[in-house]
Amino acid sequence: MRIKKATFVSLLVLVFAVPSAYAFPIVNFETTTQSDWDTLLAGGPVTPSVSPVTVAEWNFIPAAQQGNMGARIFVESELNSFGGGTYDGANFGGGPFDLDGPGLVMGWGQPTPGDYIGGWEYDYGQDPNINGATIGLTLFAPQFGAFGQINTVTFGLQSPNPAGGRFTRSWTWTMGGNILTDLPWNVGNPISIQVTPMGLGGILDAVAANGNTFTNVNPAAWGDNGFDPTKAQWFAAFENSQWAGTSPLAPPGQAQPAAWNYWRNLSVSGGIQQPVIPEPGAASMLGLGLLGLAARRRRK
Repeated sequence: MRIKKATFVSLLVLVFAVPSAYAFPIVNFETTTQSDWDTLLAGGPVTPSVSPVTVAEWNFIPAAQQGNMGARIFVESELNSFGGGTYDGANFGGGPFDLDGPGLVMGWGQPTPGDYIGGWEYDYGQDPNINGATIGLTLFAPQFGAFGQINTVTFGLQSPNPAGGRFTRSWTWTMGGNILTDLPWNVGNPISIQVTPMGLGGILDAVAANGNTFTNVNPAAWGDNGFDPTKAQWFAAFENSQWAGTSPLAPPGQAQPAAWNYWRNLSVSGGIQQPVIPEPGAASMLGLGLLGLAARRRRK
């Protein structure tokens, strides 16, 4: 069988122009507008998305890391985007809070006082290579005066565990108590995380703009639990809070008083874009096309 060169090239162009359902996601991104957050909140399952951490996902975290986060009782959170600006807490104490620009509100609470933790996760939809990338984000941890406060904030990277669950590498901040080592309440704290090869980085990989580092680092969380940045599908953020039952209303979207936190400017830069894997259907189309040409030539 002979196929004209121009015909063969045209077939290849047609096939590889077909959008691929198996393309790796864009590694580098920046989330700065309320529309960006709304898109992530509506995303998934194979497109980038942001969603509350579930109880099952929380159980993927090793017990030592859970304790390192100040964890007591896990509760699934409610997530909403917010356009930014000044927010006064609706007369429940605390504030007014200057939330600067658009971001993600994570609110959670329980009817009884106690120590609770909740979280949200960013899911690429697949597992890109973020080895060598820099992750940026800004966190705002409010203090509600006599009504409670955010005590610790954790940010973690996760890759699939072939045996089930996830490998997690994480860092945890203590909030407010020590001006020399802790991150302050009620201000936006820019964070920079340098992703080092195969998860073998350390405490200085994650640094706040004011020079403070994560203070409650458990070495097992970042040194030897199998995390692989070349397959990092998820970012996970957690907040531990004192719940007094009368914390302020969270920014618009929350229906009841709740402990809450605010995240802005999530970004990844310097990541490695992996090659697109052609959709299996495209290969089938090429094969069928070539067979069709062969059959037509035989008829002639």
